[in-house]
Amino acid sequence: MSKSVKVWAMGALAFLMAFVTPGLAMAPADAADRDLAAETWVQDLATEATDLLGNPDTTTDQVAAEFQSLLVEHAALRSIGRSALGAYSRAISDGDFDRFVALLEQYGTSVVRSRFSEYSGQTIVVTGSSVDARENFAYVNVDSDVLDQNGDVMASVRWLLIRREGEY
Repeated sequence: MSKSVKVWAMGALAFLMAFVTPGLAMAPADAADRDLAAETWVQDLATEATDLLGNPDTTTDQVAAEFQSLLVEHAALRSIGRSALGAYSRAISDGDFDRFVALLEQYGTSVVRSRFSEYSGQTIVVTGSSVDARENFAYVNVDSDVLDQNGDVMASVRWLLIRREGEY
């Protein structure tokens, strides 16, 4: 099995969770510059997702439904959609944009459904974070590694969270 196939679940999950820019490495931040609450939030979400994928008693349909729930609850799908469309997001109607966001959700769920059988015990481990504080909010980058069953790094993932009033 190729390396790219082995990381499908984690890469697809991370991208579709709206917080991610894959493949970016970051110098470790000083403890004072880190957001430990954001790191915990990402680790908990990643663990929930990998537990779902790794449950041998879960059917493909159950995984797809649960993943869709995680996606809808935690992902900023509208922001992902705007980012994916770039300048074109301002050129389409609200109705077309809403349909695009619905298709983005459907696509994420379909990827998980079609690739579920390829998951083989990968885990996500948070490695650090950095904060870019603004006037009324902060961008929080949380870095993580996707590890294979032997603990070797398969990929690095950066999750982008937006913190407002202590919420992500």
